[in-house]
Amino acid sequence: MILESAGSAARRDAPVLAGLAGCAAGLDANSQPDPTVAGEADVMTRALGDAGIGPADVDLVAAHGTGSPLGDRVEADALAQVFGRARPWVNAVKGLAGHALTAAGLLSAVAVVVQLRDGFVHPNPWLREPIDGAPRLAGDTAVTTRPRWAVSNAFGFGGFNSAVVWRAAG
Repeated sequence: MILESAGSAARRDAPVLAGLAGCAAGLDANSQPDPTVAGEADVMTRALGDAGIGPADVDLVAAHGTGSPLGDRVEADALAQVFGRARPWVNAVKGLAGHALTAAGLLSAVAVVVQLRDGFVHPNPWLREPIDGAPRLAGDTAVTTRPRWAVSNAFGFGGFNSAVVWRAAG
């Protein structure tokens, strides 16, 4: 993935696939795989603020989606806290490609750019029993839509939390 300014891409006559509009990182400062709603909600809220948009503008959230009961519960609660009634589509690339370990955030970002570029929300394969209060999850098949704004989450052990806001090109 190459990140460069719009001016640099124009000078190279390179196509712009999406724009990085905002980001935030935070640290819950624990030594365990114990995520917190406050920490995850904080980085999403600050990333939206950095991008200059609100929750209702977001069409897609690429969840970190650990597949663990605690991780998914905390992320669902953080999404509910940040997005409330906005109801963006939510998916996680791990169901398609597995966990990329330290590159999981990058893989999620690439998946978001492809979805913004090609006008769809990828499925959440093998999702059979969503947790109570789950956000609007993509099902077993892709959803054709034109997402304009997306948030990509990456949450790690020790409370290393990040969120990146992407906008569709054009």
